[in-house]
Amino acid sequence: MPKVDSKQPQAVEANTSTKKRKLRELTGPVGPRTKPEKPSAHAKSSDTLKSGTNLTKGDWLVVLNWHHERGNSQDLTVTHFRELGWKVSQPSLSRNLRSEAELRRQLAAVPNAANAKRDRVVTQPQVDQALFTWQKEMEARGEAVTGPMLMGKCTIFEEKLAVPEEERLPGRGWLGSFKKA
Repeated sequence: MPKVDSKQPQAVEANTSTKKRKLRELTGPVGPRTKPEKPSAHAKSSDTLKSGTNLTKGDWLVVLNWHHERGNSQDLTVTHFRELGWKVSQPSLSRNLRSEAELRRQLAAVPNAANAKRDRVVTQPQVDQALFTWQKEMEARGEAVTGPMLMGKCTIFEEKLAVPEEERLPGRGWLGSFKKA
């Protein structure tokens, strides 16, 4: 068997009992084959957008207002906001256009809805509004608002607003969603 320099391309030798075949040079990469990545023909448009940048309700209001000001072209609107780095697709724009009246109603009714990405379930809107107002007043004074303080105030507001006992919020489950809002 001939010596093969390890730095040179290796040759493959087929050894049979009767004949010897010629050595042939190996060309190309050695190792497992990998397929080049091709963009899928069925890739969703949202796959190309940055993740984690879903729009809030306030952001969607900006998109919808811009859309109406520029002549109602969905393609133009999507292109414009994608260039700005916003995660907007034609199907999501169409869905928000259909529910635009509801979106505007929510933004008018709920104080902090513009910063939300999803709807928050509120069983007692008067209590929620009172807690929100109280929290903003405390923050304006520079006071820290803790979970136990919010729970205590919630109980006081429920009593003042005559919320029936069976409709009151027991436990701490509501606290996390209230803090996010």
